[in-house]
Amino acid sequence: MSYDEAKHARFRRVFANAFSDKNLKEQAYIVEAYVDLLIARLQESVRQTVDLEQLLECLAFDIGSDLSFGDSFNSLKDGKMHPWVEVAKGFGKGLALVASINQYPPMDRLLRSIIPKKVMEKMKNHAMMSSAMAQKRLAMDTDRPDFVTLTKKHADAKGGIGGKEWDINLMIMVFAGSETLASSLTAIFRELLQSPGTIQRLSTEIRSTFASEEDITIASTTHLEYLNAVVNEGLRLDPPPVVTPPRVVPEGGDMVCNRFVPGGTYVAYNQFSGNRQAYNFHLPNTFLPERFLPSHRSKMDDMASFQPFNTGRHQCIGLKLANSEMRLVIARIVYSFDLRLSDEKDRFDWGEQATYITWEKRPLKVVVSEAKGVL
Repeated sequence: MSYDEAKHARFRRVFANAFSDKNLKEQAYIVEAYVDLLIARLQESVRQTVDLEQLLECLAFDIGSDLSFGDSFNSLKDGKMHPWVEVAKGFGKGLALVASINQYPPMDRLLRSIIPKKVMEKMKNHAMMSSAMAQKRLAMDTDRPDFVTLTKKHADAKGGIGGKEWDINLMIMVFAGSETLASSLTAIFRELLQSPGTIQRLSTEIRSTFASEEDITIASTTHLEYLNAVVNEGLRLDPPPVVTPPRVVPEGGDMVCNRFVPGGTYVAYNQFSGNRQAYNFHLPNTFLPERFLPSHRSKMDDMASFQPFNTGRHQCIGLKLANSEMRLVIARIVYSFDLRLSDEKDRFDWGEQATYITWEKRPLKVVVSEAKGVL
């Protein structure tokens, strides 16, 4: 977000209640209903090849739009992406271009003039569509436990929010929350399918823990040790945002990575590169969930460097929701289905994909089979 620190702090206070533990429990039924729909779509595809990446993206944006705009995009139900999501893809690229150009004053005006009109038009359309959806949600008379209801209850007491501020914040919540969720889940399933031993161990944990798929909920998946390790290792190896939002060195300068950096300098951390350095993690390019198990902790792994949701005042406000969603989706799919790559040659390192703030994800074609001895 490009707001100054005072605005950022105000927005964080205003929206904090919507992401509390109490409200996460109240929102659980909304998330779980969409995961039910995802499972139904996969059941329809048994013994067929499906693009799991597309299904996970549909799921993520259906949840995000429901919790933010009060109305689902219905991508899973319709079997295709909502126009908002299609426009959002262009928005991500446009945002990356604009953010880069802003770093080169006074040449920024000249550089802006060479941004393709098509990209700028997509950004404009996306903003207009988002504003209409946000204002429609604000006009609703409902007490459903989504982000708007839970925020409006406490907004005035925490500094207030109004007008276009709702538009931009709800747009960011849908895009940032949904795209990163889809990216994380796609990466985790790709790593699992490219490392058969890990998905076998995960299947054993999940299928031995739950007697039926109805038992698998946000609450019941919280403390599964290997499942949590899989999620963390996926976030380490293939972090959804490659680079964390930049910070500004305070007046007078400061030491960063044992080097003095003058005040006013923008600094940022590249998670993808940092997480794959041997001085932070042993076997840094290997998908190894065991490194996050208490019984396997190694001095060769610097866990303090693992900050997938950022840290400090700019830590992701939705980290608990995101972790809950990932655990639930992975557990439900692995419990009910056996998956394999449709083409064993379709193997690659996640970092081979292009990225514009978020990843340009390739399809994840899988063959879906009923889990043996479960269904």
